[in-house]
Amino acid sequence: ANRSTRCRTIAFVTLLRMTPSAEKPELSHATLTRDPDICQAYSEDASGLIGVPDAVARPTSAKEVADLIAWCAGRPVPVPVTAQGLRSSTVGSPLAMGGVALSLEKLDRIIDIDIVRGLVIAEPGINLGAFKKSVAEAGLFFPPDPTSENECTLGGAVMTNASGARSYRYGATRPWVEAIDLVLGDGRSTTIRRSHTTKNTVGYFGFQNPVDLIVGSEGTLGVATKIVVRLLPNPAGHLSGMAFFRTLTDAVVFVQEADRKSRSTGHRGELERMHGSRGAMQPRCLELFDDGSLTMIRPQAGSLNIPESARAAIYFEEECEPDALDARLESWLALVESCQGLADDTIVATNEAQELELKRLRHALPSTMNERGRAARAAGGMKLGTDWAVPLESVGPMIEEATRLADDLFGGFYIPSTPCAA
Repeated sequence: ANRSTRCRTIAFVTLLRMTPSAEKPELSHATLTRDPDICQAYSEDASGLIGVPDAVARPTSAKEVADLIAWCAGRPVPVPVTAQGLRSSTVGSPLAMGGVALSLEKLDRIIDIDIVRGLVIAEPGINLGAFKKSVAEAGLFFPPDPTSENECTLGGAVMTNASGARSYRYGATRPWVEAIDLVLGDGRSTTIRRSHTTKNTVGYFGFQNPVDLIVGSEGTLGVATKIVVRLLPNPAGHLSGMAFFRTLTDAVVFVQEADRKSRSTGHRGELERMHGSRGAMQPRCLELFDDGSLTMIRPQAGSLNIPESARAAIYFEEECEPDALDARLESWLALVESCQGLADDTIVATNEAQELELKRLRHALPSTMNERGRAARAAGGMKLGTDWAVPLESVGPMIEEATRLADDLFGGFYIPSTPCAA
């Protein structure tokens, strides 16, 4: 999807440049600026790639978005429009290779919070971290947790179907989106809503809930101007931790055992399933760090100790009632010990300050990789990241084979940071 977004933009720009009269199209719409400094400011994302637009638009309303897109589509040679959030992408997809960079950063309001129904209406340009904090203050919880949540927008998360460590329990962003107000490529506006009918046997399955087509489409099907998301009640409490192991195999066995325990409870109601109970272990996050990952984050550990003998680690989270916290922690430590882990070295966070420090360490891996990727751009290099999925029992062999291929074929440095969403 990231490649298709860039190819769509490049195709339009090529058409413009092949037409002599459109070499420098007249871009005089009221919301546009062609100031070179401003265009340069919107030309780069976290990947280090560069795409300089011919103009930048920063609308403040859905009507201005629709008017601009209709105007661009109506030119003798249509002007390409590439939507942007806060440009935290690591693949270059929000960059405009010419044409108009449409920044939605000024559409940043929460319009309504419906606590009873667990629904929030918001504009796409709101910072995702600020959005999550606001709904938490209202007693609600937005489960998706992309690493870049404090540097990205709600709209960016929706249009890339962002996920994160908690995808093990909650999935990616898609199932939490109820409706999207969308401006189509010709400037028309429409609203796409999720269907909750108990029986729908009409047509192809993928078209029964068109909102699922829009989520993750990265602006290729339209530009979002308003989003309705479904939330859960705030968890009563939770714990998080990082368990260390002497071998990658032991870490993978730990994940397999935690997954088996979480699945042994059978069918349960949604809120009980989502927020845990006093029963079996119910992790919301299981994320693997191999030896290379630990080597990279060890210098940034600060007061947190990563044992020298550790060759793998699992970052984990679980929701539980406050009075069950100690029992839950004992269950995790017992599992670490049973899987030959370094139980005495397990880092545990049971309050907000500890959790922030542990999250800082977890996030040090992708942020360091991004920094190294950007630094390599001057020499023609870059960070190359991808997603992959294998059966849980194949995670260890997959990492070993991927590392071998990276060494043999590219002479590169392969770092798996793996949410184990079995």
